[in-house]
Amino acid sequence: MSSSYGGLGSKSFADNTHVGGGTAGAGRTFLDTSPTNRCLQNGDIGVVKYLAHDTIANGLKIKVFRPNGSNWDFVGESEKFTPVAGSTQTRTLSTAITGVAPGDVFGIWIDIDGPGTVNVGALTTGTGPVVWVEGDNSGANQSFGNSLAGLSVPIELFGLAPVAAMTGDSIEAGHGASYNSFMDGTGPVGDISAELGYQMRQTIGGSFTYQDYARGSTTWSWVRLTALPAILAGTGVHSSAGLGMSEIWIHTGVNDVFTSRDWADVEADMDAIYAATSVPLFIDEILPDSNFNDTLAATIRTFNTNYAAWAIGKSRVRIVSCWAALGQVRGSTGLKDDLKTSYDSGDGVHPNATGAAALAALRKAARNAYFGIGATGPRRTSLGGNRLSLG
Repeated sequence: MSSSYGGLGSKSFADNTHVGGGTAGAGRTFLDTSPTNRCLQNGDIGVVKYLAHDTIANGLKIKVFRPNGSNWDFVGESEKFTPVAGSTQTRTLSTAITGVAPGDVFGIWIDIDGPGTVNVGALTTGTGPVVWVEGDNSGANQSFGNSLAGLSVPIELFGLAPVAAMTGDSIEAGHGASYNSFMDGTGPVGDISAELGYQMRQTIGGSFTYQDYARGSTTWSWVRLTALPAILAGTGVHSSAGLGMSEIWIHTGVNDVFTSRDWADVEADMDAIYAATSVPLFIDEILPDSNFNDTLAATIRTFNTNYAAWAIGKSRVRIVSCWAALGQVRGSTGLKDDLKTSYDSGDGVHPNATGAAALAALRKAARNAYFGIGATGPRRTSLGGNRLSLG
């Protein structure tokens, strides 16, 4: 099953303004640096949707670059091909663009075209810019010195659905290192080192691919009503599709405690999520929050006990024991009700990169116990597409 790796959503494609490869030299490279149009997952890109203004013989390539401070590192590119002008087109690449990662940016190279041009579509207010440079750009630490504000490259990239969907609150999303996920509405962008999916990939290896569907300040209700539908619609996890992601990871609950949600309401959310899926669900215990008073800390412990009881008899569910491992003893309770200092990003609730790595190791152990030591879980091999028919 194919999933969208990002780019400008195809329903937003429009032929609003034109740029070309110039009349001399080696053409031009254009990158869409808008945070919300960046790559959403790890993997290989095999299919592209695009909109071109002109047909230029053998004159277009898809480009992928990775942020490096204010500059950019080349990741990969497609073959040169002749774009079909005037409408949204879908192309299967002859060779996949391999090794892309969350936060990578997409763009195009346009060959020397004289008066001919290839479209760059307009963005909504507050997005962009497109940066560009003369030449068929590649290599590390590249500077793109020219900028076009309020514009986006009209492409969307697709590849194999990732192994895992990651969802939940800001701890899952990686806010402990100032990272913003796509669902936060301002990413993927920032320091990814405290994102739990990123740390799982570090400990499991490159075969573990994922997409982050987490958002800060959310509860189980948000996971049920917003994140899960996005996961099911975007990647085909649901059993009726039969393809797509192989597992779902959830880290949430601290905001349910903070907002005084009843356990019965949380349990109803969990029941609905379980009923709507057919793949393994890995659910973390709620971590200690050093900001909570002793009463709220006790509620975290109660919820974690309830998690374990809820999972009994549900063969697809694993609860990841992490509260004690990432906690330290609070003097007033004698229990591990504070986040361990060495794992604390500084706010008492979000793990830093070290804490995220510790939690990822616990997740790996739970995963291996479910799938078998060293397993990556079921993996899909088709480049068919559940989103390739979208207009």
